[in-house]
Amino acid sequence: MTHRFALPALLALAACSAPPPAPEGLDASTSYLVRNFYADDATLAAGVVGMLNWVDTEGAELLDIEATTSNVDGFSIGDLGTEDVALLPYDGTRDLSRSKGAVALSVLDCGYEEVEALLVRPDQSNVFDDFDTYERDFLSDRGAFESATAAGEYPSFEDGVPLHEEGFDPAAYEDGVLVTLNHPESTELGVTLGYDLHLHQRHGVYEIRGEETRVLSVITYTDKPFSSGEGDGDTTLVQSYSVEVNIDQGGEVFRLFAVWNEFSTNLLDYDSPIFLTSAVNKTRDSSARLSDICRGDYVVEED
Repeated sequence: MTHRFALPALLALAACSAPPPAPEGLDASTSYLVRNFYADDATLAAGVVGMLNWVDTEGAELLDIEATTSNVDGFSIGDLGTEDVALLPYDGTRDLSRSKGAVALSVLDCGYEEVEALLVRPDQSNVFDDFDTYERDFLSDRGAFESATAAGEYPSFEDGVPLHEEGFDPAAYEDGVLVTLNHPESTELGVTLGYDLHLHQRHGVYEIRGEETRVLSVITYTDKPFSSGEGDGDTTLVQSYSVEVNIDQGGEVFRLFAVWNEFSTNLLDYDSPIFLTSAVNKTRDSSARLSDICRGDYVVEED
């Protein structure tokens, strides 16, 4: 069931039922967010709370820290399980033990509306500078999604978002969920690789530690391997998953990004710390780029 509420109405609604228990620790919280990205609002919010609890007790020391091959173990997160990616289709057999994960934390010098406006744009290669090219196909209405934020009226999904069920109609959820298929191309370690990336954004107002808080959540995944070809290092992105939460902190946004990748290449072993180091620092750089744009230190033209 879907309802739509303005911010004040959500506070009264949240008092009617207790939220599910929050997961404990980094590994449990990140896998929970992947597994429950499409769940009801209260369940998704519990994952955000679990992550913030981990930040308070352990994770704050990673805030905006550069990863190196000597400290990257501190950024590592546990493997995803089969149940975590059960809703994410994949053409073939995937070995999740080979998809290694890392987390990055940042505080963005941006308002919530600014962050969302930048992340929904089609020209992500202009927003961020780590893509050679980036194309985005909108499979749901971008305008409806942005209008919900502009009006301050967010949908509430009591029964979750059945995006992967047969017959799913994006129009029924378009003010709360933005569905896109993306085609990035980037160069890493001298190898250029293009791939198709399913990227879904979900925004809403959730009860986070007793306060009604706006959160933009993002999940991405690839549904098959993508290779560069023998002439370019013979590198394959075998599988990739990420989950991101952007939490409104009143003039700033707390950003948590967790990513699991498996690369097959004749250059490095799949579990090389170089892959995790690169993933953490790319996320750190992208957060710095968002802050630069919001402060006016870097200007991005209207899309």
